[in-house]
Amino acid sequence: MDPIKALEEAGTAPVSDALSRQPGISGVRPVSIGKPVAGPAFTVRTTRSNWLPVARAVEEAPQGSVIVVYDEEPLGAVWGELMTRSAMARGVKAALVYGYTRDTMEIRELGFPLYSLGTTPRAGAPGEGGELGVELSLPGARVRPGDLVVMDQDGVIVVPGEKLEEIVDATRRILDLEARIRAKIQDGKGLYTILLEEGLLGKVG
Repeated sequence: MDPIKALEEAGTAPVSDALSRQPGISGVRPVSIGKPVAGPAFTVRTTRSNWLPVARAVEEAPQGSVIVVYDEEPLGAVWGELMTRSAMARGVKAALVYGYTRDTMEIRELGFPLYSLGTTPRAGAPGEGGELGVELSLPGARVRPGDLVVMDQDGVIVVPGEKLEEIVDATRRILDLEARIRAKIQDGKGLYTILLEEGLLGKVG
C-alpha cells in the first residue's frame, strides 16, 4: 500500500505511538475534519496575518499537499472560504493554520479538512513578504517541506520525510497488536491480563 494512504487509514493515534508517543502540534483545534487525512507538507511563513503568501502557496503546492501556515503575529484570519475553494480547486488535500481562520460554517459545508489556532471574523490583509517552502518550528513538532502531516479529530502528527517507511512499518505492527488485543477482549479477557501476556506492562500509559 502507498505509505501516505497507509498512515491516512491508520489515523493519528497509532502514528503517534510509532513516533514514541509524539504529542503532535499543540494549540491547534479542528475547524473542519471528517475522516483522517494525510499528505506531504507545503509550508508557508507569514506575519501580521498577511494572507498573500498563503494564496501563493495554494497555487504552487502540488496536488495532494497539506498546506501548513505559520502566522508569526496573528491579527486576523489568513484562511477563509475563498482560500478554501481555491485550495480545493488546485487539489490541495487539507490545511493546518497556526494562526486564525474565518468562514467556519462555509468551510465545514465544503468538507475541507482544516485545523487552526482559532477563528475570528476579522480578515488579514495582503502585503509583501512571506516565505514558502521553509522549515517551521511549531509547538510540538517542526515541519519541513515534504514531511508527512496526518490529521484527524484527535490532532495533527508530523512524520519526518526520511522516516516515512520506518514509521509506516511501525504503525502496521501497532495495528496488528491492537487487532490481537481486540480479539482477546472479545474472548472475555481483561485488558490488564492481555497486556501482561503481550509483555506490554510498563511500556504503555
